Amino acid sequence: MPVHGRHFPPCGVNGYGSPLGTTAGNPVPPPMTPSSATGSTMKQAATRYYLSLITLLISLVVASSFLGFTFRTNALFDTLLLEEARAFDKEVSLLRGWVMGHGGIYVVDGDHATRPTRRIIGQGGEVLTQRNASEVVSELSRLSRDAGIVRFGAIALTPINPLNRADAFEREGLERLRAGAAEVHEYQDLDGRRVYRYLSPLLTERKCLGCHEDGSFQAGRVDGALSFILPADAIENQKRLNWIWMSLSGLSVILLIGLMVWVLSRRFIRKLSEADRRLEQLAAEDMLTGLFNRRYGMERLETELARCRRRNHPLSLAMIDIDHFKRINDTLGHMAGDHGLAQLAATLRSQLRRHDIAFRYGGEEFVLILPETDADQALQGLERLRARVEGLQVRSPGQPDYSLTISIGIAQWHPAMSGDTLLERADRALYAAKEEGRNRCRVHAP
Repeated sequence: MPVHGRHFPPCGVNGYGSPLGTTAGNPVPPPMTPSSATGSTMKQAATRYYLSLITLLISLVVASSFLGFTFRTNALFDTLLLEEARAFDKEVSLLRGWVMGHGGIYVVDGDHATRPTRRIIGQGGEVLTQRNASEVVSELSRLSRDAGIVRFGAIALTPINPLNRADAFEREGLERLRAGAAEVHEYQDLDGRRVYRYLSPLLTERKCLGCHEDGSFQAGRVDGALSFILPADAIENQKRLNWIWMSLSGLSVILLIGLMVWVLSRRFIRKLSEADRRLEQLAAEDMLTGLFNRRYGMERLETELARCRRRNHPLSLAMIDIDHFKRINDTLGHMAGDHGLAQLAATLRSQLRRHDIAFRYGGEEFVLILPETDADQALQGLERLRARVEGLQVRSPGQPDYSLTISIGIAQWHPAMSGDTLLERADRALYAAKEEGRNRCRVHAP
């Protein structure tokens, strides 16, 4: 409210904000009280907590999915390698069984003859040497190894051919096969390369005992095994690449999800903050006049009194009442009465300083809180307000216009005074103004 004789610093300089704008009909949203600000902060903190928890859960699900997919893919590589070893084993076993079933085969090669009884002379005079199943498997193993396909052979703990003696892995594997294992397989580093080793059991048949006369073999017992060594460098490299690729992909997805949640959470929290502020405004606003309501106005009164008490600054309070308001409602109708209340509220907003506070106390009564203002200054400004309201007209179709007038009671606050006492004194001054004929301002006498 403009007053003479004293300069008031602009909003923000003296440490308190403006609850009302300087443009009629556009009140500035009220500043959040400590309790509402704390509640809003707690909501935002809770929102961040739950969004972080959701992000963590989503990240765990994504990481678990990628981890499971990687394990499954690498397990498929292992299965493919195992099936390849089983296929080799089946082919070699079929060939070995066929050779054993036919008592061996004869080939034109005398270099491998170990006993004269295993040689025969063919019709053309060539020397044919008998090869048993183990020798055939050994020859095929040599050819396969030379061709770089796969290394395999029949091994035993006490073989006839020293080249077929079991190594450490094969000895351990034979023990497991004798204990009932159907097969033994694992990855190993052999001669600087990554390989896949596979063992399948060989049961000793009675026909085999003729070649193993030292008693180390027993019919029906697992005394040997078919051993396969498959190259696994490519498989291991592919599995390693899978881990790297899936880790990078999973991390990228998690970071993308985190970024999306962060962006959405910021927008959500901003919307939540705006909604809280809007709710705070609605909770503090009188819907008819657009001024603050009584609850919020009383809270602001206590806040301003505490501030003035700390700084030893003056404060005045004015209580305003529309004269003969019941007559307006009875004569022109309640719609016209509401229009009169809205007109008065708009006039108040246009006349108040940014740090003054106006609220509807009840019915046709309004209260003005005037910080940094003593009673004399308040009286000067409120007289101008009263004169401005005196020119307002309330209109209703088919009825004569009605001129608004107001009565104003003013009280100045003192440090030992409570808010209720200040209101009571302003109300007494208002009563005195009405008793003296209305349409006037009166200051409570100390």
